[in-house]
Amino acid sequence: MKARGLVRACAAIRASALLLALASGCAGSGLRPGRHDPLRFARADVLAARRGAPDLFARAQRARADALATDDPEARAEHGERARAWLAAALAETRRIAHMRAASAAEARVVAAETRRAELERARVELEREAERAAVAAGGREQLAHALQRAESDALGDAARSRGLDEERAQAAELLRARARLVRAAAIALQLPSQRAAVAAPASSGRADGATAHQRLAAARAELERAESALGEARALSREPSAQERAALFELARERGLEARESSRGVVFPLPDGLRGARLDRAARVWLLRIAAVLRAHPHGPVQLQVAPAANASAAERHSGTTAGARIAAMLAKVTRRDRAIAIEPSDGSDAALVLPAYATAAPVAAVPPGPQACLSAAHAPAR
Repeated sequence: MKARGLVRACAAIRASALLLALASGCAGSGLRPGRHDPLRFARADVLAARRGAPDLFARAQRARADALATDDPEARAEHGERARAWLAAALAETRRIAHMRAASAAEARVVAAETRRAELERARVELEREAERAAVAAGGREQLAHALQRAESDALGDAARSRGLDEERAQAAELLRARARLVRAAAIALQLPSQRAAVAAPASSGRADGATAHQRLAAARAELERAESALGEARALSREPSAQERAALFELARERGLEARESSRGVVFPLPDGLRGARLDRAARVWLLRIAAVLRAHPHGPVQLQVAPAANASAAERHSGTTAGARIAAMLAKVTRRDRAIAIEPSDGSDAALVLPAYATAAPVAAVPPGPQACLSAAHAPAR
């Protein structure tokens, strides 16, 4: 009986030792057996297998538990081999998953790099196209500026002194007709459907047989003026000018070579000195032709002429200023809408100017210096 109890005690001690080895092995893993316990595995391998392939690692644990639970050496060896095989499979699956994840991450980086490269290439191509468009637009602005100047010269009676320029006039007429088509398209887009037919078709373009180059250019200039008037009528449908129209006003001023600046009073156009005399010089007549285009296309609010002298001026100065203001107002009344008020106001010591108060904005914009005329820009596109 004592010998049998001793055997049982030794078996219990051996089972406890194996249980301790299993506990330490569950914290470790792998195919690297320990010095004393063939089922003891490295901790790093077990942690990796547990994270990467928990289902396979669970089978390895069950096989190991079976090995520790049996007293049969052969069965223990078989369960031990099975535990090591499952652990090896778990580690292999862990490495495969890690490799797949690394490959997927590398592929994602390649795709992102290719996408970025394609975006940069599209941006480069767009910049090149934009540069080409800018070059074409610059050439178009120069051509239109020259065409408008040619039309202005003919309108001011210089045709007799500029014979032999029929080819130049023909080119200018084509440019002005193209400009008129663009302006008319903007007017049609802004008009109500019931009003669009009135501006859809231009009047005679002056291309009739027998018409001189001077006559064709005059007809093209008249066509452009009608288109500008139609655009003004369309814009007048809104109660006040939009931000797009304000921008278009400055753009048109730049195109026509007019100085325009923003102030608390509104958009200010300085009057040329020659406009206040009894007889207009050429610069004053050119200014009238150009400001007329602005007034036709931008109809909102009254026109203020700040030419009247201050209250403390002499009687002669007040008479001169009032007379000049009335004369300028009469000239402007011919080129603007009939219902548009033209007021003569004191200049308060500042330079004489034409002011459009309806186009004032809360945030002043920089003054626009005179610039060459240009083709219809995006600022003239209809505001929705």
